[in-house]
This record gives sequence, structure tokens and C-alpha cells, in this order.
Amino acid sequence: TEAEKKSQIALTEWRNAVEGVDDDEFKPYLLNGVYQEDDYLLHAQFGKGKVLRITGIGKMEVIFETGTRRLVYNRQTS
Repeated sequence: TEAEKKSQIALTEWRNAVEGVDDDEFKPYLLNGVYQEDDYLLHAQFGKGKVLRITGIGKMEVIFETGTRRLVYNRQTS
């Protein structure tokens, strides 16, 4: 199906993005963390990812094994 094809393409993109990257290069994802394009991060729920692009102030698009997600960052936490 079309959905399966898109899922397979996303999985291939993710593999290409993180393949061969040492585990110590993955920063833990934090709401108050600061990231930039091409950073590698480790998300508690989604696992290893790579920042594809910054989409706005405090917003980024990250590719994970399960697909692309929009995440927030650089947020004040109390």
C-alpha cells in the first residue's frame, strides 16, 4: 500500500541519517535543550534521531525510526 511504501522510505532515510554514528554523539532530548540542524539526539520515546531542519523559533523537525516528528526545544522549564 501507499502507507507502507512511505513508511519504508522513512525507515531508509532514518537508517541513512544515523548509520555509523557513535552512541556518544547522540544528545539526550530535553525541552530546554538547544539543538541545530544535523544534531543527533536520543528521545526517551522515539529513540535515536537526527535534526533535519529548524522550522521556527523553538521548533525542529527530527527523523526517527518511526518517521519524522516536530519537536519543541529551548523552552523554559520550572
